[in-house]
Amino acid sequence: MSPEARMEATYRRAVRASYPRQWRAESGEELIGVFLDVAAAAQRSRATVPDLANILVSGTAARFLLIVGKVAPRGRDRVSTLATMLGTSMAILMLLLGEWGPWVRAGSLRWRPTGAGFSERLVELGPFVTLSAATYIVWIAVFLATVLQRSAARRQLLILAVLMSVLLPLSSWIGGVMAPPPVVSVVMVLAAVLALAGNATRTVHQLRLVRWGTPLLTAGLLAVTVFQLPGRAIFFYNARSVVAVDSHSISYSVGLALILGTAALAAPAIRRHWAVALSILALPLMAQLFLPRVLSAQDLQTLTIAVLVASPIAALWLRWHHRRTVAPVLQQA
Repeated sequence: MSPEARMEATYRRAVRASYPRQWRAESGEELIGVFLDVAAAAQRSRATVPDLANILVSGTAARFLLIVGKVAPRGRDRVSTLATMLGTSMAILMLLLGEWGPWVRAGSLRWRPTGAGFSERLVELGPFVTLSAATYIVWIAVFLATVLQRSAARRQLLILAVLMSVLLPLSSWIGGVMAPPPVVSVVMVLAAVLALAGNATRTVHQLRLVRWGTPLLTAGLLAVTVFQLPGRAIFFYNARSVVAVDSHSISYSVGLALILGTAALAAPAIRRHWAVALSILALPLMAQLFLPRVLSAQDLQTLTIAVLVASPIAALWLRWHHRRTVAPVLQQA
């Protein structure tokens, strides 16, 4: 196989792996032709890394837009509202418990059972421990832009939050500087992407929910978390921490809530009962992640039994409600 043929095959594999089938059928050959023409003009016979990265990013964006386009606008707005509330709450928790306070200061930090400290270098950002504190501050700005209904500023801040959630921890890990665990960054990116999918304040009810629900949710989560912390000498970020509730358990809980909430809010009415039933079934897992020092084994067992009973009841009720109210309207239309 000639070098030109190998280059074309590389571009085709990249396009096939990145772009959805419908897009490839309509514009795939044209895109590959453009890359081949540019390579020929530059007298190249190999695919370049920037070209492949461009295909990957653009193709992923095309897949995301295709998925978003299948969700009704009202569903996207509800998902955006949920993501804005959870993303802001998690950012404030990480800022207060993971970044600020004497329990994360050098010299008082002890996260191993032996009492040993940490080996990473500290690069503090003002009163905060890591550079990722800037990402959490951007999330607070996202909340303010949302309640003030500054749509353009909100969109730009969310894009900035995505970039900072990826680049700041990456630069810290490369340089051997203390940084939040990867799961925190992943959940922050997920929340920002879902918040970008719709308008979180399209209706008055959504605006009020974000304006008042976010502070209440944050205060509740913060109170429950602080109640379970054993003392001052803890490290909220480390995976080997002996603390029952830390950045990992909170991130897993918020991430699970985002995924299940998105499934329930974005699902079409005919399948929403399955998403709601799945969300109810996940409640014991979320309780175990977020409330390990509050719930005993007996409490968790009782909650699990109650959820197993409530889940099919909720699914059947939603199915009956859909057949009685939604289905006749669709048939008349």
